[in-house]
Amino acid sequence: MDTLYLQNEKAINEIKYFVMFFAIKRLLEQEKITPENFRLANVALAEKYSVLPLYI
Repeated sequence: MDTLYLQNEKAINEIKYFVMFFAIKRLLEQEKITPENFRLANVALAEKYSVLPLYI
């Protein structure tokens, strides 16, 4: 595969992860999910998009 394609795919996956991270963070702030469910969702999303998870 083309190296540029792989770099673009990784960047797109990082963006997708950030969007989802802030969405679940907002749910946590609104107390619609528990801190434990936030942590589990965060790790699952990081694994799905092959990125390192963010922690708050």
